[in-house]
Parts: sequence; C-alpha cells; structure tokens
Amino acid sequence: MLSIYEKAGKQERKVIKLALELMRRILIWMGDPPYSTDIRGRRLELPVSHKLPIYVAECPLYDTLPTRIANYLRSRDGMLMMVDIGANVGDTIVACSLDANKDQFLGVEANPEFVTYLRKNTSNLRDVELVEAFCHSGAAEQTQVRIESVGGTARVNESTDGFALPKKTVDEILTEHPKYENFNFLKVDTDGNDFDILKGASKSIRKSRPIILMECDVFENVHYVEDVMTAIASLAEVGYSTVIAYDNLGNYFSTFAATDPASFLEAIIYQVISGFGYYDLLFLSEKDIEFAHYEKQFFLLYAERKGFSAVIREASYRLMER
Repeated sequence: MLSIYEKAGKQERKVIKLALELMRRILIWMGDPPYSTDIRGRRLELPVSHKLPIYVAECPLYDTLPTRIANYLRSRDGMLMMVDIGANVGDTIVACSLDANKDQFLGVEANPEFVTYLRKNTSNLRDVELVEAFCHSGAAEQTQVRIESVGGTARVNESTDGFALPKKTVDEILTEHPKYENFNFLKVDTDGNDFDILKGASKSIRKSRPIILMECDVFENVHYVEDVMTAIASLAEVGYSTVIAYDNLGNYFSTFAATDPASFLEAIIYQVISGFGYYDLLFLSEKDIEFAHYEKQFFLLYAERKGFSAVIREASYRLMER
C-alpha cells in the first residue's frame, strides 16, 4: 500500500491515504507490529505506527539535510563523526552512512521502543555506538521519566510517576566515549528538550565546534521565544556566525547572522501564532560558511527544476546574498 501511495498522483493519494490510514490504525490496534521498507534506497525496520515513510512520500526534501551535511563533512574532513541525540529508529544515521568509509556514529535515544529498532537498523554499520539515556542540561531533579510517543516521534519528560532511565548531559556522554570528542556533526531532535540538551553540551561544542542541526519547536513552552534567542546568542559567543532556518518539511526558510538573533524573532512569533509546525536550525561557524553557499545553490537549482526561469533564479540569488 505504501508503494502504491508513493507512485500515485496528488488526487489518487487522497483516496489511497484513507485506506492506508485505516490499515495502519487496525494494525496499531492489533499490537503495532514491525515491518521493513525501503526509504530513499535504505532498508529500515519500523513499527507500523511510525509515519516516516508517509512523510518521505509526501515531502521530497523531508529529512534530506543531514545527508548533505554528511557529504560536505566527508569532503572537508575526510570522514563524518556524528553525534545523534534523539536517534529515534536510526533513520538519520542510516541515511548518512556509506557502505565503506571511515565514518563514526554515536547515537543517543531515550525511548526503549525506538532503541530496539535503532539497534536493528544500525547493526550492519561498521562503527556505531549506542547509548540509551535521557539527555538534559545537568540540572534535572527528577529521577524518573515519562514518554509520550505519537506517529514516530517521542517526547521524554521528567515525571514522578514514570520509569527510571539514565540521565546524562552530552558532555558526560562524550567523556564516557572519548573517541567522539572531535565530532564534526551534532544533531539534536528530541521533541521539546533540545534547548536544555544544548546547555549540557556547551563544553564539547566549544572544543570541537561541530556543525549543529537542532529542532526548534514550541511544545507548550511558555519560555520558548526566550529560549530560542538565548540559544542562538550563546552559540554566537563560542564562534558560530551563521544560522540557516528550514521549515519542518525540509524547505529553505532563511539565513541570518548568529550575532543578530532578533532578526529571526518575527519568524518565531509567526510560528507561535500560527502553529504551523517547527523549524530546523543549522548553526555554522566561519570554517563552514562554504556549506551555506552550497545550500543556496541546492535550493536555487531545486526551484529552477520546478519551473523557475534563469532570470528569476538570478534575482533570487541576489536577494539571498544580501
């Protein structure tokens, strides 16, 4: 059914999606069994409740940024050393991996259900280490957590009526796994704990200054606007100069200076008011400004393939260069 859905046109998909969703709900009710599927040429095992294949079928750019970052870092450093906080079922690690190279991956996941799939999906990769832990800033008080899992995402919250799970900062994890101390890519996607986790990674970030990709979503956080502005400013203080924002479907949104977080404030206000989804923020230091140029070219070419003329492409390029 997924295969039919992926190949169908826009109108046909509306009908097929109803049948597909009905099948998913029945199977989830029956116990949410696992199944295997190809996603962008990589085989993954997923629970039926996980919506990744549907997102990928509907949004061609969804979650493609990490692979572009990985290819850039291989070109720059000769290898990829990735720390994936919120590794989920391992889909990002698998997408970024190559069959034979020097890449190294450290995956951290708190959801026990996802950890099972994470281990299966990365078992054939050469150099992967996995940590089952709840990442935080180092100031957590509760000893237990509660997990809210919906459609392939999981939010972990501290709770007095939850279950025990090791709590660690990124700095602590990297101290325990020193081979990753010179990591060049940090991905943080934990559905609400991202800003807190960033605080617990400050020493490692300051030392290695990796490319950072983090989710930027509200999750009923009344301090959200302040948290976004503080996170951007704190990374500017340790040498990050440029931020690229993407929408939750993987589309380019804007580029702004890390030293001027207020320039992104209107976009955050729009997000809070509209509830459209979330942003992914990519933080680059001066040594990685070249990647920002690659991204501009990638999206301008993508726009041209959708029918934009060369004249419009050049006008867009001049606008983005401002």
